Amino acid sequence: MCYSKEVSLAVGSAIASGSAYTWWKYCLYRVRSGLRNAARKTALVPFYRWVVLAYLCIGGHQLMEFLAIYTGNQIVYKLGLIISISFMYFIMRSLEELTKIRFGSRIFVILIALTGLEMFTRTMTFENMHFWVRGDSHVLWGAMWIILFLYWNFCILYARKLTTSTINRRLLLWYSFLSIGASFLLSLAYGYIATLSQRLVNTSELSALGCFDALKDSPSIWCTFALVHIFLIPLLFSLMEKHYQVDIPYEKREISWQSKLVMAILAAGVLFFLALTVPLFFTISIKMVTK
Repeated sequence: MCYSKEVSLAVGSAIASGSAYTWWKYCLYRVRSGLRNAARKTALVPFYRWVVLAYLCIGGHQLMEFLAIYTGNQIVYKLGLIISISFMYFIMRSLEELTKIRFGSRIFVILIALTGLEMFTRTMTFENMHFWVRGDSHVLWGAMWIILFLYWNFCILYARKLTTSTINRRLLLWYSFLSIGASFLLSLAYGYIATLSQRLVNTSELSALGCFDALKDSPSIWCTFALVHIFLIPLLFSLMEKHYQVDIPYEKREISWQSKLVMAILAAGVLFFLALTVPLFFTISIKMVTK
């Protein structure tokens, strides 16, 4: 049974509703007289805005997937992919706002625009699957998404070296996990379980596990699992309000282009390494399980 339209509509609507509530609670609240940690909360509001806008991109992608399947329109599908990858611009802006360090978010705009332009120069096919939308021709888009995602994580690690606050270092890791990392790990776990079940149980190709294809299905599945951040992003904001030390500045305000280039090369290198080793890891681990 295929019900990706219903899932996409439900997830997109839930993310939009959750984002609206989070925006109201953390971005529009007014500092009341006598409110504890008022200075910290006010200083973090711009950071909250960028995170919520980023999360809205995931919800927008889900709603566009619903419309793409409902109408069969390629333009709608491609716009959904552009909205999805725009998440990385907004989440990078949130990191820059939090740390006051320029990591190169403007370059993200250029790369996202070029990726979108490339998609609109060719035909892209997609189809309705179980609870996700399968994309048959989005490899370049997916590669750019992951490279930007890895670069952002490297920037977080870099920022941790520039602060003397142990609490802020810890919160930067929570920021990565609670804003998007948790759903990424969930999608990896689903992919592993699906691959394992296909090898061990002879799962029917008609089932959600049996028809899983890592390259074609993972992006949509990741966006679906991103629903969990409805609860995790408010948790992140709560932790930031209680513990983040806004009065401790970072050692730099802008990093050199050489450092940015090194992190970009590392991101591309990690993606290449994963492309080579993840299938091998699946094969070896499955053999160990079957013994």
